[in-house]
Amino acid sequence: MAEEQQRVIVRVGGEMDIDRAPLLQEALHTVITQSDCPDEIVVDLAELAFCDSSGLNALSRPASPPQNTDATSPCMPPPRRSRAC
Repeated sequence: MAEEQQRVIVRVGGEMDIDRAPLLQEALHTVITQSDCPDEIVVDLAELAFCDSSGLNALSRPASPPQNTDATSPCMPPPRRSRAC
């Protein structure tokens, strides 16, 4: 996890399956339930190669409801990467 002002970035890479989904759920739970919960939580999936339904569930169901009633969960595409030829 990386922290930038009031933003926390949770980076997820490799494969997200039934064995690893609880780790993601725990990381998100830790961020969401801390007393100084950041204004923005970004889940960076740029390095994610595979995600099964357990990984999707971990992403779609936060461990506890956001304290901010104005909270949203926007999905944004990753930034474009340039490739060397």
